[in-house]
Amino acid sequence: MRCVLKGWELALSGFGCAALLGACLVDFDDFNFVNELNPAGTGGETAASTTDAVTIGSGQQASSGAGGSSTTAGPGGNACGQQATPPGGNCPSECSDCPGGTTCRIDCANASECALMTIACPAGFDCEVRCLDVTSCSAATINCPDTYACNVICDANQACLNATINCSSDGTCSMDCQNAIDSCTSSQLQCGGNTCGAVCAGASGNPIVTCGASCDCNPC
Repeated sequence: MRCVLKGWELALSGFGCAALLGACLVDFDDFNFVNELNPAGTGGETAASTTDAVTIGSGQQASSGAGGSSTTAGPGGNACGQQATPPGGNCPSECSDCPGGTTCRIDCANASECALMTIACPAGFDCEVRCLDVTSCSAATINCPDTYACNVICDANQACLNATINCSSDGTCSMDCQNAIDSCTSSQLQCGGNTCGAVCAGASGNPIVTCGASCDCNPC
């Protein structure tokens, strides 16, 4: 290597030039000097920078991927608060009607009509169960459809007293307790993985909401 100082060339070897770095321009024509400083031939500083970049990158990836319960829900992979659009089709016999061709509406419109019964929502439809008279769904068990939305409306005195609603693993699930005496008292809402909750009004009483794995659970 050569060290040029004010027009003079001084022949130096080893680290002689390093002592004069503050006063001379270093001409790295002799690449062997680099090899002598780092016999392995690898740039330690560059390697350190690469390692830091990998660490930062993986950290950022983990951070952006950590959505937890706010982004996903249930084994079907639905985003929290959403579910797949049901295929629907011909209205099943257990439905009172099928608005839009994709929702099965089951009306328990008379006193004790569905009391103590097990109501199974059909596959391939959203489900809405309406308990519209005194004790119409009292002590009933309502099984929501897999994947799709489920809503239970309790709109009469003791309409859903002691009822049990089993939400699906991946569909949204809700219970609407209208202002009627004990319309939802001692009922149980068993949530799945998606959003789940109850709305209570006036004298309805509060259902027992078991949030479980729900990504967003809202009891009364």
